[in-house]
Amino acid sequence: METAKEIIKISLPIKCLEAFILALYPRGFVYDHFNSLTAVVSYLTARLCKLQRFAISFKSTCDNHTHHHVVMGMYYSNCFGALGLSRKEDLMSKPLEDKSLTDLLLDYLEKYQHYKHDVMKIKLSLPIIHDLHSHETIPWKGLVLRPSRIEPSDFRRITEKYSRQIKLAIA
Repeated sequence: METAKEIIKISLPIKCLEAFILALYPRGFVYDHFNSLTAVVSYLTARLCKLQRFAISFKSTCDNHTHHHVVMGMYYSNCFGALGLSRKEDLMSKPLEDKSLTDLLLDYLEKYQHYKHDVMKIKLSLPIIHDLHSHETIPWKGLVLRPSRIEPSDFRRITEKYSRQIKLAIA
């Protein structure tokens, strides 16, 4: 919560991690400082307990440089999507329309490949709780995938098994 307050106080442009942190907090806290779109996004993630939220982080390389990126994965009404910021429009938000977590991740991998990035690692967090007063940290390391070391059929099997945990966390 302190990180989010500091980001709002400074009011400088933010990166993907800071956007992720801000999206976890309630509408009223963000509404006074940002536009209404941010308020709606924050409202959706903090108040809808049936919206399951989890971090998706990517580690990629391009031209011998390592890059890190994080988006908020979402599961709602049998569909997966994501919210995030990026310099590339197709590497940030994805609508809640993918029927599987695998399809969502494969879409990101395809976009990374388009930009000549080799994705070395994908980390999926455990579901993030909705209690705004909790002092729990974000459970960043629920599943770690190395796409280049996994057969496509194993990638699908592993991600779908993990997605069942995300879906069950709602119940």
